[in-house]
Amino acid sequence: MTAIFKREFRDYFSSLFGWIFIAALALAGGVISVALNIFSGSADFGVMFSVLPEVLLFLLPFLACQTFTREHTMHNRLWLASLPVRQGRLVLGKYAAMLALFLLPTALLAVFPPLLANFGAVSYGSAYAALAGYVLMGCALTAICGFAAACLHSRVVSVIVNLVLCAAIYLAPVAANLCARWPWFGLILGALACVGAGLWPVLRHRRVVAGILTAGIPLAVLVALYFLLPALYGSFLPELLNACSLVGLLGGFTIGHFDLPTAVYYLSLAVLFVFLTVQLQIKPERKGGDPR
Repeated sequence: MTAIFKREFRDYFSSLFGWIFIAALALAGGVISVALNIFSGSADFGVMFSVLPEVLLFLLPFLACQTFTREHTMHNRLWLASLPVRQGRLVLGKYAAMLALFLLPTALLAVFPPLLANFGAVSYGSAYAALAGYVLMGCALTAICGFAAACLHSRVVSVIVNLVLCAAIYLAPVAANLCARWPWFGLILGALACVGAGLWPVLRHRRVVAGILTAGIPLAVLVALYFLLPALYGSFLPELLNACSLVGLLGGFTIGHFDLPTAVYYLSLAVLFVFLTVQLQIKPERKGGDPR
């Protein structure tokens, strides 16, 4: 696992990608702090995290593509499968490298609260609780984007899918409000989710029939539930969408306290999607198939 981590982390800086990622995230934090704190004379460090997660959501799809999809485009899957290391440790090494690259510019934010003390009284406990929540949210989002990238073989498709996924996570509260007002909007969202799930067998394995079945069967169930149990779309679905809003849940940290249930939720999502990524990688070995 350590060797995989070192290889992945070193490869980020063998090109401009690692430097660009760090510079973009650090620059975004600085610009946001200047705009929301210095120009307005505010010492509230938490307001930064009302905007900075949007930048992270845009950058993570490119990081996940660089980490997980690259092995397919460079035809390294056979070489990785021949290494004397378990696939679980391989995935953990890649995930740790992604987290390390994310944490490098994030660590620079830790020096902001003392600097903001020049503009007023700073609650260091609240400031670093907000920073901790942002880190935990980043851990969960990194695992989710890594899993989505591992499902696909094309870099371009991986970036597009992850950008759509991150946009869906960011807009989940808006979708929840629309579903609560118009239940039929929830059916449309469910249909789009089914189509997206049906594209996975087509894009990964080029199995059209499997894709049609993957999309068609859940869609038929959703349509039936819409007429039999319409309350699911007006009450349960909005709650589910609000739970998917990882950025919206960060608000509990930014108002001045460490939100323990949300922290556990973030960590649980990170563990779950890393586990799913491991299962995705070892599936060909269990079947005795070609790891490509």
